[in-house]
Amino acid sequence: MDNDPISKSYENYLATLCCESVGFSSAKKSHLGRLNMARYADAHNIEEAQIARMGKWNGNVLENNYLSLPYAMIHFTAGFDRDEPYYIPRDIKPPSDLQREIFPWLEKIIEQVKNRDESGLTPRQKDSSVPFFLDMLKQFRSILLQDWAVFSDVATNSIFVKNPIFKDPRFLKFKAQVKEEVRIQGV
Repeated sequence: MDNDPISKSYENYLATLCCESVGFSSAKKSHLGRLNMARYADAHNIEEAQIARMGKWNGNVLENNYLSLPYAMIHFTAGFDRDEPYYIPRDIKPPSDLQREIFPWLEKIIEQVKNRDESGLTPRQKDSSVPFFLDMLKQFRSILLQDWAVFSDVATNSIFVKNPIFKDPRFLKFKAQVKEEVRIQGV
């Protein structure tokens, strides 16, 4: 049962519970997010092709499986105006040794996955998405440190702020650099 997909009927049951908990009624509960985001994006002049790619609504295998993501749609759903330039002042690269403090087990797991013997495994057991997921976690290291450098003083009661890394001199130095850049940019 581990990681088995849920049935359509159970998905519908959960969606019904969610909708009823806020007094909402709909015949198409499992597609509410897709439907409403598509309509919202359309109302804000996002191209139909971008909306279709985000929802994987067309049958074009190349577009759905090989092309990059629909960036205009992603940009829009993140809350940016269509032609609005943006800059993230906290986008300062943390030292590599500090990054390795986030998910410190990651390199070991990456090496294990890279060297695993896949002979005799089913496609599900091989799970070719694992290396991509691990790479994503690796990329999250710098993002988390950048965000924590800014928000650790704001969310002082957060469980994350209690992590020993926030006392580490390397983090404190990095945090000072980020805060200075944010101050200079006036954000």
